[in-house]
Amino acid sequence: MPRGLNNWTFADVSKFLKSHGFIQHGKTKGSHFHYKKVSKEKSYLVIVAFHGMKSIPRGTMNSIVRQSGIDKKIWES
Repeated sequence: MPRGLNNWTFADVSKFLKSHGFIQHGKTKGSHFHYKKVSKEKSYLVIVAFHGMKSIPRGTMNSIVRQSGIDKKIWES
């Protein structure tokens, strides 16, 4: 896994989300994949764009972190 929020690829994010209880939800829309997790308090929906092996921009990664509800420190470790 990448360190910090730099150099994450779609494969890295997908693997990370799945390891934290998210499942791929429904059909993709174009190049956007939907991952969903339902907990007792809240449900989370994270949308991740697939663009091959390109790194995901930092601003987009910040959005993915917010959507996931997973503490940023966990993403950065």
